[in-house]
Amino acid sequence: RGAPVTWTGMVLLEHLPRGCALVPSGIGYRVLERAAEVEDPTLSFRMALDSTLPFEEAFELKIRPMYVSMLAQRALLELQRGRVHEAQARVDVARQLKPGDPLANEVAGDLLAVAGRPSEAVDLYAEALRNGGDGARLGEKSRRAMALAMAPAAPVTAPKNP
Repeated sequence: RGAPVTWTGMVLLEHLPRGCALVPSGIGYRVLERAAEVEDPTLSFRMALDSTLPFEEAFELKIRPMYVSMLAQRALLELQRGRVHEAQARVDVARQLKPGDPLANEVAGDLLAVAGRPSEAVDLYAEALRNGGDGARLGEKSRRAMALAMAPAAPVTAPKNP
């Protein structure tokens, strides 16, 4: 207890100490005794964007998807905390590292919906679905976004003269 701990791999909540929280951080989850602010570790996958490098199986099949997932999950956490700019920054990196990633596109769609751009959000939800995203969740988000897009705008009234 009290020592910094990171959990990587499949989360087995039954093994987590009672009252602990998991916060996406880097390529794993920080295990905290209470929900708190967690600085992201210094981590850069800038070289992962270099298309001239040879395919490296362990990185491409394990590390890249894990990091993209952690970025998208952290973006969701930041969005829940109302920190849209921080959420956008993380999801932008995730989408750059793995274009077409279903979770990253879903979260990018969530950010567009929050920004009042529901039609664009639906486009990203559809892309996430095509790439293997959760159909039920994406369908519900698309329905909510479309309802928002089709809602009548508030009538504009002229100011009253004094």
